[in-house]
Amino acid sequence: MSDGFVAWYRSRTQPDGFSALTEAFRRRGLSLEYPGSGSAVLVNVDGDQVHVSVNTVRERAVTAVGDFHVKWWWPYGADLLCWFSYEPWGGEKQTYYLDNLTREEVCDVERVLLEEVASRPSETIALIIDETGRTAEFDWDAVVRGEPLQAGATPDALMLKRPLLESLATVQRDYEEEDFGAGRTLLRRRDWVDPLGSSRDL
Repeated sequence: MSDGFVAWYRSRTQPDGFSALTEAFRRRGLSLEYPGSGSAVLVNVDGDQVHVSVNTVRERAVTAVGDFHVKWWWPYGADLLCWFSYEPWGGEKQTYYLDNLTREEVCDVERVLLEEVASRPSETIALIIDETGRTAEFDWDAVVRGEPLQAGATPDALMLKRPLLESLATVQRDYEEEDFGAGRTLLRRRDWVDPLGSSRDL
């Protein structure tokens, strides 16, 4: 699943929100702790892995002092790279990179993030799920700021506030809609397999 990603635009993460996220990932078998070490792993600008305490990651996430890359780990050693980045208007973007993950692992990640959005929809500004990376070069930051969606931007699923979605009428006909509450609507491609299924209880 080369270049696939999930981008979650949201309000700044608070301590209780970060705890909820780590617990949600834990239920799917993922942890910030590198297996067998008890430490977390940040990735620096040179691509080197830097072992730090889990509390250091928590502090960076909730204080928003600067962008950083961190890895989440499955117990058998597979990892999920996440980039926390911060917007000048006060928002936050968490980008999860799906390349080299199995189908089951991708579903784990999508399930966690969709459930987190559903539990606190007002904290979400946008969510883009693109399992193949077909829209990796699109300027999603601009779309979230309210600029028109570029032609051909067809991720697997897209959540935006209702006012932004109303400008995407040409895209919506290829998607099914689901109301997540708090003025958030999820558009999903008709051929996309929703990891939560159709009978979920959120």
